[in-house]
Amino acid sequence: MKKLTLGRKIAYGFGALILISLILGGMALIVMHASSNSAQILSKEYAAELQIVGEIQKNFTVAQISLRTFTFTGDEREKDVFGKALQTVRQKVEDGKKLAEKADHLPRLKTEIEPYGQQLDQYITSAEQTALIQEKMKANRETLNQAGPLFLTQISALVDSQVQKLNEETASKTTAEALRERVLKVELSNAIRNEGNQIRILSMKSLADNDNETMQKAEQRFDTIDKQLSDIAPLIHQPVNIEQLRNVKEATTRYHESISRMAELMKKRTEILKERSAIASKLRESTEKLFDACVSQTVKTAESSALALSIAQFAMFLGLLAAVGLGVVCAVFITRSITLPIHDLIGRLSAGAEQTSAASSQVSAASQSLAEGASEQAASLEETSSSLEEMASMTAHNSENADKAKSLAGEARQAADNGTGEMEKMNLAMEAIKKSSDDISKIIKTI
Repeated sequence: MKKLTLGRKIAYGFGALILISLILGGMALIVMHASSNSAQILSKEYAAELQIVGEIQKNFTVAQISLRTFTFTGDEREKDVFGKALQTVRQKVEDGKKLAEKADHLPRLKTEIEPYGQQLDQYITSAEQTALIQEKMKANRETLNQAGPLFLTQISALVDSQVQKLNEETASKTTAEALRERVLKVELSNAIRNEGNQIRILSMKSLADNDNETMQKAEQRFDTIDKQLSDIAPLIHQPVNIEQLRNVKEATTRYHESISRMAELMKKRTEILKERSAIASKLRESTEKLFDACVSQTVKTAESSALALSIAQFAMFLGLLAAVGLGVVCAVFITRSITLPIHDLIGRLSAGAEQTSAASSQVSAASQSLAEGASEQAASLEETSSSLEEMASMTAHNSENADKAKSLAGEARQAADNGTGEMEKMNLAMEAIKKSSDDISKIIKTI
């Protein structure tokens, strides 16, 4: 690492930071892609399945309630309600089939929606049969409402006639044998009327309670009426009474047929109701299982997405900590790589300055020596002018002094040249320092 240049160190440091950023960004993209897929599955498959199954449950419940109300009341408005509700259920089943064909994560819907549709068809058929039976019962009820009062009117006419005859015969002091026969005819006709009243009460109660067994009990009472009519028929002799008895028998037959038809329709409706209830139980169970499975899968998918996001957040948090730590290490390392050469350069510059100062002191000493020599030459010249004789004698001495001066001058020149060179080096070093300072300032600014 010490042999690496400053640029390489900076490049490696920032490269490591970029690599960590790319890793974190890649992790974020992967998690976001997975979350996006989970969200699309939740939105386009599980949520759609929940909506379809929920609509099926809601409308099927409405259909059941309306059909039951229509069965009890015969209200045509309820018939329209359950018809529309079942039509909506059928449409939602078709939507479920389409969703199951294109969805990849709804295996249960694929396996159960088709059987559900078949069972729904059976339920709709049963509902249509119930509606048809209800229409027949409604029509038969009108017949029954007419046959009942007609029977009571006819039997009451016979009873009234026999009571009137009894009163007349009692007043005319008819024989005891005739009176006993008349009393018997009054008792039998009254018994027939009472049975008719009981039948009417039972039939009305049966219709009010939708109780098939009560209607069957009403039907069974006609056996008693038939026996009573058979008992009274030999006792009727007057043409008027015979006509009345014939009318009673016709009314009884009509009434009996209405009661029997109503009992049969109610029995058939009860059987269809049992079948429809069994089908409805299967349909409810199927939709509940579908709904529970869809909710469970939706919750699992949401929890897995939340867990993946939590793990990704934790990983990204650790990655950011690692990036910050690596950034701090790189910053310290790069700073040390920059400051150490600068300190070394400063040390070298200080040493060069000290050498330059020492050379300057030497130059100053040489200059001082040169000045003293020049002063001595001046004194010698003055002495030469004052004494030619001494000049001659001192010529050799001056020659020696001149050589010394020349030598000192050469040394002074050499020292001056050395000083000039050192000054140039110092200027170059100062320029290098300035250039390094500018580079350092740029690097620090970049960091």
